[in-house]
Amino acid sequence: MMAEAAAAVGRTAEAAEYTRLYGDVRAAFTKAYVAADGTVLGNSQTGYAPALGMDLVTDPALKAKAGAKYVAKLVGSGQYGFRAPR
Repeated sequence: MMAEAAAAVGRTAEAAEYTRLYGDVRAAFTKAYVAADGTVLGNSQTGYAPALGMDLVTDPALKAKAGAKYVAKLVGSGQYGFRAPR
């Protein structure tokens, strides 16, 4: 978001720096908080939502695993109108 805002006002050097920083943050987040099976630390809806919604999981296969775990959390909670298939 910051990179897009900087680019929109013609601040290309800042846009490039924010883009680089975002990549670094994503890599650090994935390394620190996402297990090889896609589990986000804490294994909670609150952990999965920002990890996936803010595109913080860098590897596409790992993102798919985390997404499946998030959906399972939503279905398992019985909230939001989701139900497990019968």
